[in-house]
Amino acid sequence: MFLGILTEFWGDSAKRRKICVFPSHNQRARKEIDLKTNLEVIKGIYNGGPEQIARILQSALAPQFEWTEAAGFPYAGTYHSMEEVGKNVFARLATEWDGYRAVTDNFYDAGDTIVVTGRYLGTYKKSGGVMDAVFAHIWNFKDGKIVKYTQNVDTKKVWDAIEGK
Repeated sequence: MFLGILTEFWGDSAKRRKICVFPSHNQRARKEIDLKTNLEVIKGIYNGGPEQIARILQSALAPQFEWTEAAGFPYAGTYHSMEEVGKNVFARLATEWDGYRAVTDNFYDAGDTIVVTGRYLGTYKKSGGVMDAVFAHIWNFKDGKIVKYTQNVDTKKVWDAIEGK
């Protein structure tokens, strides 16, 4: 697990960031994660595997952030720590669905706000229902850190899959 951010600097007009983090078990072993623009940070989250996603989120989330899953979504709520998000969202998605994934269609860059549209796909294990639900995720940045994530999703399609319709 990565605990510390050692350095951060901004380069030229591309707002390029290089963040150095160190593993908690060995502070001398450093690993660099090259995070570029806000858009590139978000693209890295969607294009990576679970370890990369966790690493990017750990580096990019502000110390105090708000993570909101849509009202009506089975994992609805507002969370304020990665432990809460992991327990209430990611762990449940991993155990309750087969083939769950968020497939992106478009990324919209508005500087400190990034909007991502796409589809959630997967099969609910208990019912065998297949999900294909449209989503829009809004990511807000402040001083180069994610301070807010807001999920918007067609919850009827999600519940139809859960209910096996």
